[in-house]
Amino acid sequence: MKKINGGLLAVLLTTILLFVYYARFIIHANGLAFSPWGDGYKNYYTFAYYLRYDSGAHFSGMNYPFGENIVFTDNQPAVVWLLKPIALLFPSFTNYLHGFMTWAIFASIVLTAYLLYRIFKEFEISEFHAGMFATFIALLSPQIQRLHTHFSLSYACFIPLIIYLLIRFFKTNGGIKYFVLLTISITFFTFVHVYYFAIVGLFILLIAFLFCVVHLKELSKQWRLPLLLASSAIIPFLIFKTFILLTDSITDRPKSPWGFIESRSTFADIFLHPSSFTGEIAGKFFPAINHDYHFEGMGYIGLVADIALAVFFIILLIHFFKKQYYLNRFYPFNYFLPAAFVVLLVAMAFPFCIDSFEKYYSLLPAVAK
Repeated sequence: MKKINGGLLAVLLTTILLFVYYARFIIHANGLAFSPWGDGYKNYYTFAYYLRYDSGAHFSGMNYPFGENIVFTDNQPAVVWLLKPIALLFPSFTNYLHGFMTWAIFASIVLTAYLLYRIFKEFEISEFHAGMFATFIALLSPQIQRLHTHFSLSYACFIPLIIYLLIRFFKTNGGIKYFVLLTISITFFTFVHVYYFAIVGLFILLIAFLFCVVHLKELSKQWRLPLLLASSAIIPFLIFKTFILLTDSITDRPKSPWGFIESRSTFADIFLHPSSFTGEIAGKFFPAINHDYHFEGMGYIGLVADIALAVFFIILLIHFFKKQYYLNRFYPFNYFLPAAFVVLLVAMAFPFCIDSFEKYYSLLPAVAK
């Protein structure tokens, strides 16, 4: 029997199932609007307007008569900068931007499946299982919900790409190749949407911090790895901040923009869902509890992930009480999981979501001016 190629299986199966569920939108991508209202309409408009009429860092299609910096218009600056030469050479290309955007987002889901397959192979999972589970996870990504409004945040491949590069970075003991790839990837996606940096920048800095804590006694010999790791997050921030300082003429942007607390994720957004089995069970057996759902913060991880996480914490508690610690084993996840948990708390606006702490949120500086 010929050996199964799990990567090819993941790509083909993901592509087929995308056509099964989204054939109408894929085939007629240029004639159907996912979101002809609100943020979705605005985000397509800014994307198309820039490619037709603007260049550089200035966007003239809003805030008349002064315009706006391209970074704050949610039109995927890194993408439009790459497409601008094509639009200049072939002006009719701008008539197909909606189709291009839709296909790019669906292509990112296929790429997500392949990257997940590569992650599974790093942990020596069989070809068949790596390909199948990569497909399921990619297609069930809650990030697909961004398709309806937040096109720049719909690239589901970003998080798997960073995790894969981090795993390779650790396996090569801080290899320069993966440091460079991490830095370039984060920088590029920061200029697609700065939220990408807010997520992985904090995530990577926390991993570097945890590595230093765990290896405190050997840090004089192992300083290179956490230094490179932290630099892969700091360098994109410095590039982005320098770009803003050089190109943004507006001096009175709010230090603490609206939405961090109001549009936060809640426990129900992550571990339940109003239309899911877990959400229905929670509503039936705990009707008195206010299950607060926010579309902006919704990222339901699924029933299987809920069960797996519960089992994981039970096993963790058992080992804790038996005083069996594994900080130096399963090297990525002893750093990744705690760091991801802290990032989740930030997404939940903790502790500022607590009424008595909300007043202190305005004391925190924002990344942007």
